[in-house]
Amino acid sequence: MSSTPTISVVMSVYNGETYLREALDSILRQTFEDFEFLCIDDGSSDATPQILAEYAEADARVRVLSQENRGLIASLNRGCREARGRLIARMDDDDVSHPERFEHQLAFLEAHPDVGVLGTVAAYIDADGELTGGAWPRWAPPGMNGWAHLFKTNLCHPTVLMRREVLDTLDSDKGLYRAEALHAEDYELWTRALFVTHLANLPEPLLTRRKHDGTIGAQHAERQERTVIETMQKAHERLLGRSVPINAVALVRQIVRRGIVPGIKPPDESAEHLEAAARLIRDLYETYTRRFALDAESVPFVRRDAADKLLWLAKRARPKSTTTYLAIMNMLLRVEPRSLLREVGTRLKRKVARA
Repeated sequence: MSSTPTISVVMSVYNGETYLREALDSILRQTFEDFEFLCIDDGSSDATPQILAEYAEADARVRVLSQENRGLIASLNRGCREARGRLIARMDDDDVSHPERFEHQLAFLEAHPDVGVLGTVAAYIDADGELTGGAWPRWAPPGMNGWAHLFKTNLCHPTVLMRREVLDTLDSDKGLYRAEALHAEDYELWTRALFVTHLANLPEPLLTRRKHDGTIGAQHAERQERTVIETMQKAHERLLGRSVPINAVALVRQIVRRGIVPGIKPPDESAEHLEAAARLIRDLYETYTRRFALDAESVPFVRRDAADKLLWLAKRARPKSTTTYLAIMNMLLRVEPRSLLREVGTRLKRKVARA
Protein backbone atom coordinates (compact mmCIF):
# COMPACT_ATOMS: atom_id res chain seq x y z
CA MET A 1 0.00 0.00 0.00
CA SER A 2 1.28 3.47 -0.89
CA SER A 3 1.15 6.44 1.52
CA THR A 4 -1.71 7.80 -0.59
CA PRO A 5 -3.66 4.69 -1.60
CA THR A 6 -6.11 4.71 -4.48
CA ILE A 7 -8.99 3.54 -2.27
CA SER A 8 -9.82 4.04 1.40
CA VAL A 9 -12.31 1.48 2.71
CA VAL A 10 -14.37 2.79 5.62
CA MET A 11 -16.13 0.35 7.95
CA SER A 12 -17.69 1.07 11.34
CA VAL A 13 -17.90 -1.83 13.79
CA TYR A 14 -19.88 -2.10 17.01
CA ASN A 15 -19.91 -5.53 18.68
CA GLY A 16 -19.54 -7.20 15.31
CA GLU A 17 -17.56 -10.29 16.32
CA THR A 18 -20.06 -12.75 14.80
CA TYR A 19 -19.43 -11.91 11.14
CA LEU A 20 -16.41 -9.61 11.34
CA ARG A 21 -13.71 -12.02 10.18
CA GLU A 22 -15.65 -12.90 7.03
CA ALA A 23 -16.13 -9.22 6.19
CA LEU A 24 -12.46 -8.40 6.81
CA ASP A 25 -11.25 -11.33 4.74
CA SER A 26 -13.48 -10.38 1.81
CA ILE A 27 -11.83 -6.96 1.61
CA LEU A 28 -8.27 -8.13 2.14
CA ARG A 29 -8.68 -10.69 -0.65
CA GLN A 30 -9.59 -8.10 -3.29
CA THR A 31 -7.85 -8.52 -6.64
CA PHE A 32 -7.16 -4.76 -6.60
CA GLU A 33 -4.75 -4.30 -3.69
CA ASP A 34 -3.87 -0.59 -3.46
CA PHE A 35 -6.16 0.39 -0.59
CA GLU A 36 -6.21 1.16 3.10
CA PHE A 37 -8.85 -0.38 5.32
CA LEU A 38 -10.08 1.98 8.04
CA CYS A 39 -11.96 0.05 10.72
CA ILE A 40 -13.62 2.27 13.31
CA ASP A 41 -14.20 0.34 16.53
CA ASP A 42 -17.16 2.24 17.97
CA GLY A 43 -16.74 1.26 21.62
CA SER A 44 -17.25 -2.48 21.20
CA SER A 45 -17.51 -4.62 24.33
CA ASP A 46 -17.19 -8.04 22.63
CA ALA A 47 -14.17 -9.55 20.88
CA THR A 48 -14.20 -6.94 18.10
CA PRO A 49 -11.10 -5.03 19.38
CA GLN A 50 -9.06 -8.21 19.60
CA ILE A 51 -10.08 -9.34 16.12
CA LEU A 52 -9.25 -5.96 14.60
CA ALA A 53 -5.88 -5.87 16.38
CA GLU A 54 -5.06 -9.32 15.04
CA TYR A 55 -5.80 -8.28 11.45
CA ALA A 56 -3.92 -4.98 11.79
CA GLU A 57 -0.88 -6.88 12.99
CA ALA A 58 -1.05 -9.25 10.03
CA ASP A 59 -1.80 -6.71 7.26
CA ALA A 60 -0.44 -3.14 7.16
CA ARG A 61 -3.42 -1.99 5.08
CA VAL A 62 -5.69 -2.32 8.12
CA ARG A 63 -5.92 0.85 10.24
CA VAL A 64 -7.93 0.60 13.45
CA LEU A 65 -9.49 3.75 14.88
CA SER A 66 -10.84 3.16 18.39
CA GLN A 67 -13.31 5.42 20.17
CA GLU A 68 -16.05 5.47 22.77
CA ASN A 69 -19.44 4.54 21.38
CA ARG A 70 -20.65 7.46 19.26
CA GLY A 71 -22.91 5.74 16.73
CA LEU A 72 -22.69 4.91 13.05
CA ILE A 73 -22.98 8.45 11.67
CA ALA A 74 -20.17 9.88 13.80
CA SER A 75 -18.02 6.84 13.02
CA LEU A 76 -18.48 7.14 9.26
CA ASN A 77 -17.74 10.86 9.35
CA ARG A 78 -14.51 10.21 11.24
CA GLY A 79 -13.47 7.45 8.87
CA CYS A 80 -14.15 9.50 5.74
CA ARG A 81 -12.24 12.51 7.09
CA GLU A 82 -9.21 10.41 8.06
CA ALA A 83 -9.19 8.56 4.76
CA ARG A 84 -6.17 9.20 2.53
CA GLY A 85 -7.42 7.68 -0.72
CA ARG A 86 -8.80 9.55 -3.71
CA LEU A 87 -11.72 7.11 -3.69
CA ILE A 88 -13.71 6.02 -0.65
CA ALA A 89 -15.41 2.64 -0.43
CA ARG A 90 -17.97 1.58 2.13
CA MET A 91 -18.23 -1.77 3.79
CA ASP A 92 -20.36 -3.20 6.61
CA ASP A 93 -19.10 -5.64 9.20
CA ASP A 94 -21.68 -8.32 8.42
CA ASP A 95 -21.46 -8.35 4.61
CA VAL A 96 -19.14 -10.02 2.13
CA SER A 97 -17.50 -8.27 -0.85
CA HIS A 98 -16.68 -10.34 -3.91
CA PRO A 99 -12.95 -10.45 -4.76
CA GLU A 100 -13.35 -8.45 -8.00
CA ARG A 101 -15.52 -5.70 -6.50
CA PHE A 102 -12.90 -2.92 -6.39
CA GLU A 103 -11.30 -3.95 -9.67
CA HIS A 104 -14.59 -3.71 -11.55
CA GLN A 105 -15.76 -0.52 -9.85
CA LEU A 106 -12.47 1.25 -10.42
CA ALA A 107 -12.48 0.35 -14.11
CA PHE A 108 -16.00 1.78 -14.48
CA LEU A 109 -15.15 5.06 -12.73
CA GLU A 110 -12.05 5.51 -14.86
CA ALA A 111 -14.22 5.09 -17.97
CA HIS A 112 -17.03 7.35 -16.67
CA PRO A 113 -15.60 10.53 -15.10
CA ASP A 114 -19.10 12.01 -14.78
CA VAL A 115 -20.13 9.36 -12.23
CA GLY A 116 -19.21 10.29 -8.66
CA VAL A 117 -20.95 7.55 -6.68
CA LEU A 118 -20.95 3.97 -7.92
CA GLY A 119 -22.71 1.05 -6.28
CA THR A 120 -23.32 -2.51 -7.36
CA VAL A 121 -26.14 -4.98 -7.16
CA ALA A 122 -26.13 -6.97 -3.91
CA ALA A 123 -27.34 -10.53 -3.43
CA TYR A 124 -28.88 -11.47 -0.07
CA ILE A 125 -27.75 -14.07 2.43
CA ASP A 126 -29.27 -15.09 5.73
CA ALA A 127 -27.65 -15.18 9.16
CA ASP A 128 -25.99 -18.49 8.26
CA GLY A 129 -24.56 -17.21 4.98
CA GLU A 130 -27.04 -19.03 2.73
CA LEU A 131 -28.35 -17.23 -0.34
CA THR A 132 -31.98 -16.27 0.16
CA GLY A 133 -32.73 -15.41 -3.47
CA GLY A 134 -33.25 -12.04 -5.04
CA ALA A 135 -30.90 -9.12 -5.54
CA TRP A 136 -31.11 -5.35 -5.14
CA PRO A 137 -31.07 -2.72 -6.52
CA ARG A 138 -32.29 -3.30 -10.05
CA TRP A 139 -29.95 -1.80 -12.62
CA ALA A 140 -31.03 1.46 -14.25
CA PRO A 141 -29.20 4.07 -16.36
CA PRO A 142 -27.65 6.97 -14.39
CA GLY A 143 -30.41 9.45 -15.27
CA MET A 144 -33.01 7.07 -13.89
CA ASN A 145 -30.92 6.56 -10.75
CA GLY A 146 -31.06 10.28 -10.01
CA TRP A 147 -34.82 10.34 -10.54
CA ALA A 148 -35.33 7.25 -8.37
CA HIS A 149 -33.49 8.91 -5.48
CA LEU A 150 -36.21 11.52 -5.26
CA PHE A 151 -38.43 8.74 -3.85
CA LYS A 152 -36.22 5.97 -2.46
CA THR A 153 -32.65 4.86 -2.14
CA ASN A 154 -31.38 3.09 -5.23
CA LEU A 155 -27.83 2.50 -3.96
CA CYS A 156 -26.84 -0.30 -1.61
CA HIS A 157 -24.69 1.62 0.88
CA PRO A 158 -22.00 -1.01 1.62
CA THR A 159 -21.38 -1.46 -2.12
CA VAL A 160 -20.53 2.13 -3.01
CA LEU A 161 -17.22 3.52 -4.26
CA MET A 162 -17.19 7.35 -4.15
CA ARG A 163 -14.91 10.03 -5.52
CA ARG A 164 -13.25 12.00 -2.73
CA GLU A 165 -13.67 15.34 -4.53
CA VAL A 166 -17.43 14.78 -4.74
CA LEU A 167 -17.67 14.01 -1.04
CA ASP A 168 -15.64 17.13 -0.23
CA THR A 169 -18.28 19.26 -1.96
CA LEU A 170 -20.99 17.61 0.17
CA ASP A 171 -19.17 17.82 3.51
CA SER A 172 -19.79 20.69 5.92
CA ASP A 173 -19.72 21.55 9.60
CA LYS A 174 -22.76 19.25 9.90
CA GLY A 175 -20.66 16.36 8.64
CA LEU A 176 -20.77 14.35 5.44
CA TYR A 177 -23.37 12.05 6.97
CA ARG A 178 -25.99 14.13 8.81
CA ALA A 179 -27.01 13.37 12.40
CA GLU A 180 -30.61 14.42 11.73
CA ALA A 181 -30.91 11.64 9.15
CA LEU A 182 -30.65 8.87 11.73
CA HIS A 183 -31.10 5.38 10.23
CA ALA A 184 -31.32 6.84 6.71
CA GLU A 185 -28.04 8.74 6.60
CA ASP A 186 -27.02 7.12 3.32
CA TYR A 187 -30.26 8.07 1.57
CA GLU A 188 -29.94 11.65 2.78
CA LEU A 189 -26.41 11.78 1.37
CA TRP A 190 -27.54 10.49 -2.02
CA THR A 191 -30.30 13.11 -2.25
CA ARG A 192 -27.61 15.78 -1.96
CA ALA A 193 -25.18 13.98 -4.24
CA LEU A 194 -27.66 13.78 -7.13
CA PHE A 195 -27.44 17.58 -7.49
CA VAL A 196 -23.66 17.53 -8.04
CA THR A 197 -22.83 14.24 -9.77
CA HIS A 198 -24.22 11.17 -11.47
CA LEU A 199 -25.13 8.09 -9.42
CA ALA A 200 -24.74 4.67 -10.99
CA ASN A 201 -24.77 0.95 -10.26
CA LEU A 202 -22.92 -1.93 -11.83
CA PRO A 203 -25.43 -4.61 -12.91
CA GLU A 204 -23.43 -7.47 -11.44
CA PRO A 205 -23.78 -8.58 -7.79
CA LEU A 206 -20.40 -7.78 -6.22
CA LEU A 207 -21.48 -7.98 -2.57
CA THR A 208 -23.60 -10.34 -0.55
CA ARG A 209 -25.66 -8.54 2.07
CA ARG A 210 -26.65 -10.31 5.24
CA LYS A 211 -30.24 -10.06 6.45
CA HIS A 212 -30.75 -10.74 10.15
CA ASP A 213 -32.60 -9.34 13.14
CA GLY A 214 -29.72 -7.05 14.11
CA THR A 215 -29.79 -4.86 10.98
CA ILE A 216 -30.89 -1.23 11.24
CA GLY A 217 -33.79 -1.81 8.87
CA ALA A 218 -35.08 -4.61 11.08
CA GLN A 219 -34.68 -2.73 14.35
CA HIS A 220 -35.67 0.83 13.41
CA ALA A 221 -38.12 0.57 10.51
CA GLU A 222 -40.53 3.21 11.79
CA ARG A 223 -37.91 5.87 12.53
CA GLN A 224 -36.14 5.07 9.29
CA GLU A 225 -39.30 5.62 7.26
CA ARG A 226 -40.06 8.95 8.92
CA THR A 227 -36.52 10.11 8.15
CA VAL A 228 -36.87 9.01 4.52
CA ILE A 229 -40.09 11.03 4.07
CA GLU A 230 -38.55 14.12 5.66
CA THR A 231 -35.48 13.73 3.43
CA MET A 232 -37.66 13.35 0.35
CA GLN A 233 -39.47 16.57 1.23
CA LYS A 234 -36.18 18.50 1.44
CA ALA A 235 -34.99 17.07 -1.89
CA HIS A 236 -38.28 17.93 -3.60
CA GLU A 237 -38.19 21.46 -2.24
CA ARG A 238 -34.59 21.91 -3.37
CA LEU A 239 -35.39 20.75 -6.89
CA LEU A 240 -38.60 22.76 -7.24
CA GLY A 241 -37.48 25.84 -5.32
CA ARG A 242 -40.69 25.99 -3.31
CA SER A 243 -42.30 24.46 -0.24
CA VAL A 244 -43.89 21.02 -0.62
CA PRO A 245 -46.62 19.68 1.71
CA ILE A 246 -45.46 16.68 3.72
CA ASN A 247 -48.70 14.79 3.10
CA ALA A 248 -48.11 14.93 -0.67
CA VAL A 249 -44.61 13.55 -0.13
CA ALA A 250 -45.97 10.78 2.11
CA LEU A 251 -48.52 9.81 -0.54
CA VAL A 252 -45.81 9.62 -3.19
CA ARG A 253 -43.69 7.53 -0.85
CA GLN A 254 -46.65 5.20 -0.34
CA ILE A 255 -46.60 4.46 -4.07
CA VAL A 256 -43.01 3.24 -3.74
CA ARG A 257 -43.66 1.25 -0.57
CA ARG A 258 -46.83 -0.32 -1.96
CA GLY A 259 -48.33 -0.17 1.49
CA ILE A 260 -48.24 1.40 4.92
CA VAL A 261 -45.36 0.96 7.35
CA PRO A 262 -46.59 -0.23 10.75
CA GLY A 263 -46.40 2.58 13.27
CA ILE A 264 -46.42 5.30 10.60
CA LYS A 265 -49.59 7.38 10.40
CA PRO A 266 -51.02 6.84 6.90
CA PRO A 267 -51.25 9.96 4.73
CA ASP A 268 -54.57 11.62 3.98
CA GLU A 269 -55.97 10.13 0.75
CA SER A 270 -58.73 12.67 0.21
CA ALA A 271 -59.28 13.76 -3.39
CA GLU A 272 -57.63 17.10 -2.64
CA HIS A 273 -54.46 15.49 -1.32
CA LEU A 274 -54.29 12.93 -4.12
CA GLU A 275 -54.40 15.75 -6.66
CA ALA A 276 -51.70 17.63 -4.73
CA ALA A 277 -49.49 14.51 -4.85
CA ALA A 278 -50.11 14.21 -8.59
CA ARG A 279 -49.11 17.84 -9.14
CA LEU A 280 -45.95 17.12 -7.17
CA ILE A 281 -45.07 14.18 -9.44
CA ARG A 282 -45.80 16.26 -12.57
CA ASP A 283 -43.70 19.19 -11.36
CA LEU A 284 -40.82 16.96 -10.28
CA TYR A 285 -40.82 15.22 -13.65
CA GLU A 286 -40.90 18.42 -15.68
CA THR A 287 -38.26 20.14 -13.54
CA TYR A 288 -35.96 17.10 -13.34
CA THR A 289 -36.00 16.44 -17.08
CA ARG A 290 -35.44 20.14 -17.80
CA ARG A 291 -32.64 20.62 -15.25
CA PHE A 292 -30.67 17.42 -15.81
CA ALA A 293 -29.41 16.47 -19.24
CA LEU A 294 -30.68 12.92 -19.55
CA ASP A 295 -29.11 10.48 -21.96
CA ALA A 296 -31.39 8.79 -24.49
CA GLU A 297 -31.37 5.56 -22.50
CA SER A 298 -32.66 7.26 -19.33
CA VAL A 299 -35.52 9.26 -20.85
CA PRO A 300 -38.05 6.41 -21.32
CA PHE A 301 -37.25 5.01 -17.84
CA VAL A 302 -37.99 8.34 -16.15
CA ARG A 303 -41.08 9.11 -18.25
CA ARG A 304 -42.62 5.70 -17.64
CA ASP A 305 -41.92 5.81 -13.91
CA ALA A 306 -43.55 9.24 -13.56
CA ALA A 307 -46.54 8.00 -15.56
CA ASP A 308 -46.89 4.89 -13.39
CA LYS A 309 -46.97 7.05 -10.26
CA LEU A 310 -49.63 9.35 -11.74
CA LEU A 311 -51.72 6.37 -12.81
CA TRP A 312 -51.56 4.90 -9.29
CA LEU A 313 -52.83 8.18 -7.85
CA ALA A 314 -55.56 8.43 -10.50
CA LYS A 315 -56.87 4.99 -9.62
CA ARG A 316 -56.98 5.93 -5.93
CA ALA A 317 -58.83 9.14 -6.79
CA ARG A 318 -61.44 7.64 -9.16
CA PRO A 319 -63.84 6.33 -6.47
CA LYS A 320 -63.56 9.59 -4.54
CA SER A 321 -63.93 12.30 -7.19
CA THR A 322 -64.43 12.15 -10.93
CA THR A 323 -63.13 15.72 -11.19
CA THR A 324 -59.88 14.82 -9.42
CA TYR A 325 -59.54 11.63 -11.45
CA LEU A 326 -59.84 13.57 -14.71
CA ALA A 327 -57.41 16.24 -13.48
CA ILE A 328 -54.78 13.59 -12.75
CA MET A 329 -55.41 11.85 -16.07
CA ASN A 330 -54.83 15.19 -17.78
CA MET A 331 -51.45 15.39 -16.03
CA LEU A 332 -50.75 11.85 -17.24
CA LEU A 333 -51.53 12.97 -20.79
CA ARG A 334 -48.81 15.65 -20.52
CA VAL A 335 -46.22 13.21 -19.20
CA GLU A 336 -46.88 10.01 -21.15
CA PRO A 337 -49.81 9.91 -23.61
CA ARG A 338 -49.32 6.21 -24.31
CA SER A 339 -49.97 5.36 -20.66
CA LEU A 340 -53.26 7.21 -20.85
CA LEU A 341 -54.22 5.37 -24.03
CA ARG A 342 -53.37 2.02 -22.43
CA GLU A 343 -55.51 2.86 -19.40
CA VAL A 344 -58.45 3.93 -21.56
CA GLY A 345 -58.08 0.80 -23.68
CA THR A 346 -58.07 -1.42 -20.60
CA ARG A 347 -61.27 0.19 -19.30
CA LEU A 348 -63.01 -0.19 -22.67
CA LYS A 349 -62.12 -3.88 -22.77
CA ARG A 350 -63.57 -4.34 -19.31
CA LYS A 351 -66.81 -2.64 -20.32
CA VAL A 352 -67.09 -4.82 -23.40
CA ALA A 353 -66.45 -7.95 -21.36
CA ARG A 354 -69.19 -7.00 -18.90
CA ALA A 355 -71.68 -6.18 -21.67
